[in-house]
Amino acid sequence: MKLGAKAPILFAITQPETPRKLIVQSFSYEAMEWAGYEILRRLAQFANDAETVNVACVIRDEESAMMKRLEHDFDGAEEASHKSKSSTKMGSHLQRHLREIYALENRSAILLMRAKTMGKDLQFSGVCQLHFEQALVHARLLKEQMESSGRKRRRFADNVLAVGGWTRNLFLDCTLTILLRLPYLFMLMNS
Repeated sequence: MKLGAKAPILFAITQPETPRKLIVQSFSYEAMEWAGYEILRRLAQFANDAETVNVACVIRDEESAMMKRLEHDFDGAEEASHKSKSSTKMGSHLQRHLREIYALENRSAILLMRAKTMGKDLQFSGVCQLHFEQALVHARLLKEQMESSGRKRRRFADNVLAVGGWTRNLFLDCTLTILLRLPYLFMLMNS
């Protein structure tokens, strides 16, 4: 758990902070929290624990509201991130963002394949495969966009982004493992 707790710090070190990055990271954490509470609600419902269902629903809805508030301010975060940049630097700013999204799409594809191989349900595996293929298409489109604008992918920058994504996903793996085990702990305590 100590390593899982330090992973966000490692991720933050590899990523220079900007309002845009901070709002994207905050939004992604809110989405993961929303998903965690939705899973908790479903498992509590399966365990016939009405009180946990109610708590999970309240917090899940608050997480959803927070995601909407953050999304509403994406323009403000982006403006704050580049308002001091000269027009000549905007191209490199855009390229950096393209590389970041490209790294995220590739990491998403890896996670989807891991989920597909772990899943025993055919429908779940099919959904993972569909989203995996979509992530590959998105990554290809981003790569083409980066190359068409005359800039090649920077391997070092891509590797730094990949390490940042790896440390973040290590933290997420630890956190999700704990979240997924919580309902079982509740069931054991109630039996």
